[in-house]
Amino acid sequence: MAEVHRRGIIQAGATYLVLSLLLILLLPYANSLVNLPVWSSTALLGILISGFPVALYMAWNYERSPEGFVKTTSQQSWQNPYKAGQRKPLTSNFIIAGMALIIVVMYVYPRYFSNSAEDTVTNAGVTINNKSIAVLPFKTIGSDPEGEYFAEGVQEEILNHLSRIEDLHVKSRTSVEKFKDLPPTREELSELQLTHYLEGSTRKEGNRILLTVQLIDANTNDHLWTENYDRNYENIWDTQSEIAKKVAEALRVTISPEVARVIDKKPTDNPQAWDDYLKAMYYWRRYNSLRKPDALENMVRFLKASIGKDPNFALGYSYLALAYQQVPPDPEIVFNFINPDSVLILCNRAIELDPILSDPYVTRAQYFTAIDTVAAIRDFKQAISNGAHLPRPYWRFGQFQNFQNWDVAAALKLAFQGLQRQPEPWLLAQLLSDIGWYYLSVADYQKAEYYLGKALAYDPDNIGLMAGNGQLYKVTGQYDKLHRLAQRIMEISPLNRGLYEMGMYHLMIKEYEESIQYFDQYFTRASETAAHGVMYNNHMYGYALLKIGKQTEANEKFELVLNLIRDQGHPTEDYEYAKIYSARGMVDSAYYHLEKAVAGPIHWGMSDFMERDPLFENIKDEPEFQRLVGIARDKVRLKREEVRKLEESGVIPKSLDELELY
Repeated sequence: MAEVHRRGIIQAGATYLVLSLLLILLLPYANSLVNLPVWSSTALLGILISGFPVALYMAWNYERSPEGFVKTTSQQSWQNPYKAGQRKPLTSNFIIAGMALIIVVMYVYPRYFSNSAEDTVTNAGVTINNKSIAVLPFKTIGSDPEGEYFAEGVQEEILNHLSRIEDLHVKSRTSVEKFKDLPPTREELSELQLTHYLEGSTRKEGNRILLTVQLIDANTNDHLWTENYDRNYENIWDTQSEIAKKVAEALRVTISPEVARVIDKKPTDNPQAWDDYLKAMYYWRRYNSLRKPDALENMVRFLKASIGKDPNFALGYSYLALAYQQVPPDPEIVFNFINPDSVLILCNRAIELDPILSDPYVTRAQYFTAIDTVAAIRDFKQAISNGAHLPRPYWRFGQFQNFQNWDVAAALKLAFQGLQRQPEPWLLAQLLSDIGWYYLSVADYQKAEYYLGKALAYDPDNIGLMAGNGQLYKVTGQYDKLHRLAQRIMEISPLNRGLYEMGMYHLMIKEYEESIQYFDQYFTRASETAAHGVMYNNHMYGYALLKIGKQTEANEKFELVLNLIRDQGHPTEDYEYAKIYSARGMVDSAYYHLEKAVAGPIHWGMSDFMERDPLFENIKDEPEFQRLVGIARDKVRLKREEVRKLEESGVIPKSLDELELY
C-alpha cells in the first residue's frame, strides 16, 4: 500500500475519473457550437474507458523529475526531490477539487438557477418560462399541390426534435394549427404563454429543397435569426437537426448527448424512402383528424413503397404495424388488410432495426394485451422509457390499466400525463374522452360529463367520441340528451351509430315499435358491412321484439349474441349473459352470471345502469338483485376513493383548469 501511495496511483485514478466526467459534461456544449457527428459521444466514452488502464499504467511506471520523466523503479525516482503533486502532474488535491467544483456548477446551475428571474418574463400578468417555443405550421412556396405533405413533415420533425430537449417547453401542433393560414396576433401569442416561435416556409423541386426559417421573439416581434437553406434532399436530416440545435442555442438550453444522438440519427439512407414516409404520415394525420378510410389505405400504400426502397427502414415497419392494427371507427368502414400476425412481425422487425423507437413497443403491447399481459406491461414500460416525451405510450397504457386491470386511478394518471405531452388534436380529444370514460367507471358522473364534453369541444364531429356521451346519458337517465345526441350523429352520418342511439332512446322510454325501426336499420347495415363488433348489442333489439310479442325473432337475436360471446368472448360477458337470461325469465341463470359479473371489474357505470337496464326489468325489484347492485356500488365507491386520493395529493388535477392546455 505504501508503494501505491508513493507512485500516486489513487490520485492519478481520481484525477482521470474527474477529468473524464468533466469532458462528458462539456460535450453537449461543444455539440451546440459545432455540429458534431452522431457517434461523437459514443467515441468519447469508448476512448475514456479504454484510456483508464493506460493512465494507471503510466502513473505506476513513470513520474516527473528535474531530469524529465523517469521510471518509478529507477534510482532517480528514489532520489526525486519533487513532492507528490509535482511528480504526477494535475493530481494535486487542489486541482481535483477545482475540477469537481466545476462539475458541480455545470450540473447544478442549469437545473436550479437558470430558471431564475432572468429566465422569466411577465406578459399580461402571466409568468412565462422563456425557454418555451411554438413551431408554427410551415408554409408551402410555389404551386405544387403536393407540397403540403413536405411542409408538414419538416414542421413535425423539427417539433419532435425540440420536444426531446428536457429543459425546453414546446407547444403542441394543436395549439398552433389555427395559424396555418393566418399569422398569430399579439393577443393570440399572449394566450399561448410563450416567448418565442419558429416559422418557416418550404419548397421542394425534385432533389432540391429550399427552406427559410425564422426564430421570433413573441413579445417584441423581433427576428432573432433567419436562415435560408438551399440543399439537396439527402441533406434534409442534417438540416432539421441543425435548426433544432440553433433554437436550443438561442434559448440557452443544453442538449444532452443522448438527445443529440437521437436528433442527429438518420432514420434512413434513402431519400426516396423518407419522402414516401412523409407522405404516409401526411395521410396518417388525415385519417386521425378526418376519419376517412382512404387516408389509411394511402398511408399503407406509401409505407409499403418506403420499405420497398429501404428494407432496413425501422419507422416504415413501425407505422405499417400501427396502420394494420387500426379498428374501423364505425360500421361503414371495413379494412381488408388487417392481420394480427402481421402486426407482431412488423413490430419485431422495427424493434430489431431500431430498439430505441417507442411506437412499435406500444403497438406490440396492444397485440399482447389479450394474450400475454406480462409481455404487454413490459412493452408499455419500454415504450414510455424510449418515448417519455410522447403522448401515445401513456394513452394506450392507461387504456390497458383501466380495461385489463381495472386500475382506474393508474389509468387516469397515465391519461393526464399523456395530455401534458402535447398530443395532436385528434389524440387530445381522445385522451379527454378516455378520462371521461374513466370517471364514468367510478360513477363520478359530473366529471365524466365534463371531460366527455371537452372532448367533443375539440372534435365536435367525431362519432366515435360520442359513444361515451351516449353511455353516460343512459346510465344517468338523461334521455332527452340521448335523443339530441342521436339526432346529431344522424346529421353527421345517417347510416351510423346514430341509428343505434336512437333505438336505445326509444327502448329506454319504452317505445318499442319505434325502437325496432331504428335497430333494424342499424343491425342490417352492420351485418352487410361485416362489422361484427356491434352485433353484440343485438340483445337490446331482441328485448324490443320480445316486448311486442315477437318471441321467435327475439330469441334469434338473443342466440346470436350468446353464440358471439361463446365464440369470441366479451369484456363484460357475464353481465351480457345475465341480461339475456333475465329477459328470457331464466332467473337462476341470470343471478348466477350476475354474481360473477359483480365479482369482476365494474366498467362503464354498470353499477348504476343495472337498475335502468331494460333487460333486468323482470328482477330489478327483487332483494337478490338489489344485493348484487349494492356489491357493485360498494366496489365502485372504493375505486372512486382511490381517485379522490390522487386528486387531493395533486398527482392528478381536479379539473382542466390546473393543466396548461393549448
